[in-house]
Parts: sequence; structure tokens; C-alpha cells
Amino acid sequence: MHRHKTVFIAIIGLIFNLCFPLSSHALPFGIYEPRSLAMGGAGVAVATGENAVFYNPAMLATYKKHKEDADNESFTFPAISVRGTRSLEVLAEQRDRNYQAEITTSITNFNNDPSQQNAQIAADNIGSLLSLVDKIANNPFLLDASASLAISVPSKFQGGAFFLSHRAVGDGQFNVPASDKATLSAYQQELNSLAQGNAPNYANTDLYDGTNLRDPTPGITSSARARAVYIKELGVSLSRQIKLFGEDYAIGLSPKMLQVTTYEFHRTINNNVEDSEGTEDDDWQVNFDLGLFKKISPNWQAGLTVKNLIEREYPTASGDHITFKPQWRAGVAYLSSSIIYTLDMDLIPNDGVYSGNAAQFVLAGIEIKHSFMRYRLGYRDTIAHKGPREVGVFSAGLGFNFKPVYLDLAYSENHQQRAASLMFGFNF
Repeated sequence: MHRHKTVFIAIIGLIFNLCFPLSSHALPFGIYEPRSLAMGGAGVAVATGENAVFYNPAMLATYKKHKEDADNESFTFPAISVRGTRSLEVLAEQRDRNYQAEITTSITNFNNDPSQQNAQIAADNIGSLLSLVDKIANNPFLLDASASLAISVPSKFQGGAFFLSHRAVGDGQFNVPASDKATLSAYQQELNSLAQGNAPNYANTDLYDGTNLRDPTPGITSSARARAVYIKELGVSLSRQIKLFGEDYAIGLSPKMLQVTTYEFHRTINNNVEDSEGTEDDDWQVNFDLGLFKKISPNWQAGLTVKNLIEREYPTASGDHITFKPQWRAGVAYLSSSIIYTLDMDLIPNDGVYSGNAAQFVLAGIEIKHSFMRYRLGYRDTIAHKGPREVGVFSAGLGFNFKPVYLDLAYSENHQQRAASLMFGFNF
């Protein structure tokens, strides 16, 4: 078994070092269906016919029986996943609220009538903005949603699949200067004091212009910038078992066509919005996903997948571009008759859609089989990052397999984000 492991690791290292440098980056890897989401996002070493097209196409050639002798063929529709950060939810809830107008109006009203009631209204409006700034500061921003259809024909020595998917993914950064929080806090403190009947602090010229309160909103520069892409994919997966250095391996290749539209967004606290749409690639462009798989022992197996082998650049409306570069992920798993343990890891950090964001994850999961039920738990954590850090998140899910119908559900949540996924299909 040790010799098998050595050969497999050598192959991974050879391909990795020859094809791409360590500085390569890519889009977020993505979570496309509930089985993987429930197991923390892991799937490279335990993909099934239903989700191999997304995580490791090589595993379409690893089934125990030929397709003529089993009902392994599957039709999956829909497979839907949505993951988003809570900071995005906060911004969405406040989309139609104009803090600048509210604060400016309440400050003007107070200057015209410096009553305790008007002071309290102004303090509350500034407190609402301060609360928003506190919620979004230093938190990641991400939205990743996908919907797909797949027809898979796995088998003992070779297999194939057809897939169609739509994915919208975007991320960004919140810029909240410390000076903004300090300014808002100073105004809130002064206005709360005035609302209690205390005398104005006219000596503070940062707050007062003579006897009038200054309007703080022109100096507030907090903003959110983001980019997003909408990706249409149409492709096939082909897999086969091969002999390499006297050992059995499975290799899979997914030729696919991509059509990509880019978007850019800029929103400031002062409610200035700049949304722009990039250029859609009407001609479609070809790309490839690659997968490798090795059965190390009766219970241990490992896999490697590389998504988007060809580097592609897609322009944005501002004249910049969003780059798709190869995404490397490896996995190892232990399997018994009733339980699966699996661990995946990104081999390099994957850039976010927004320039300046990047993350590298470790993903772990467990699946327990009992009759027609599948119980799944998982955990994903960041091991390297650039920009806001995503903290570890637990996930859970259920699978129902009433042959020939299967249904999978999954959910994950922490204080930063949450995700949900559903998949339905049947074997034939």
C-alpha cells in the first residue's frame, strides 16, 4: 500500500509542477449540490455518479458493475445550491434606505428647532447607520448560487455524463474607515446628551459650526465594492481506468463550453450606486476539467481534480477583467460498508471574483449509511486567505434513496454566512 501511495503522490506532484505555477489563482471552487455541502464541501475522493461531473469526473469509471448489469445511470434535476454571507443580507435589507437623507433632514430639523425630541430623532438615525457599519465592517461578502442538470452513465471501467449548469457568483469588500465610526460615535454621543437636556458642546468645532450642528454625511466614505459573474456551462464528462507504472488509476476529462457575463457594483453609505454590466461572450469558449482517482487499498482512496484547465479572461465594463485560472483540489477518503470519512484541501488559494480576495480551504465530512437513509455532517475552514476571512462553518444533510428515486438536502450556517442545497433525481 505504501508503494501505491508513493506512486500516486508522485503523479500528482508531477502534473502539478509541470502544468501550473504555485501562484495560480482562480474563482471560488463552488458547492454545486447537497451531498458535498453537507460534508463540508468535500467530494473529490467520494464523488458519485450524481455529482462526479462537478467534483471528480474520474469517478464515473470506478463502479463495481458494468452499466449493462446495474441501474447506476442517473438523471439529476434539479441540483440547486445557494450560499451567501449575512453582510450581504444586511445590505439587501437596507437597499432602499437613504441614510444620507434621513440624517441630513434630522440635523436640519434639530438646527431649526433644537428640542430634545429632535435631538433624539437625529441620534436614532445616526445610531442606525452606525449599527449598519458595525455589522458589515471586516466581514466577508459572497453570493454563490447554482442550478444544474446532469445525466450520468457510470460503469466499472469507463463512464460518461452530460451536464448543463448555470452559476452566479460574486464577492467584494467593505471599506469602513475607522474615522467614519469615530465621527458617527461622536455625533451619537453628543445628540444623546442633548436629548437628555444637557447643554451643547459648542467648543467642539468638528461637530458645530457656530451654534449649528454640522451635517456629518458628506464626510462619510464607507462603501461596498463587488464583482460578479454569471456562468453558463454545457459539457460532457468522459472517464476511463488506465494502467500507469503498473498501477490502476481512473482518469476523467470534462470538455465544456462556457458563456460568461461580468458585473460590477459600487455602493456608498451616501446611497450613491454604480452598477454596470460587462460584455457577454456570445460565441461561448471551450475549457476542461480534469480528474484523477486511485484506489489505495480496500478502504482507502484518493482523488485530484483541476477545474478550468485553460486560463481565460473576461472583460468588465470598467475596462478591467475577471480571470478564470485552474482550481486545484485533492482529497482522501476512508470507506467501509456503512460509513465514509473524507477530507479535501485546496492545493493553492483561489482568488475571489473581486480583486484582493482569496481563500484556501480544508473540508472534512462524514456520511453514515443506514437502510435507505444517508446522514451527513461536515466542516469547512480557512487555512490561508487574503482579504476578509471566512471562519469555520459546520454543515449537515440528509439523503433519501428510495430506488429508483433519490432526494438530498443540506444546510450550513454560522454567524457570517449560510447555505442550503437540494437535489432530486432517479436511476434508470
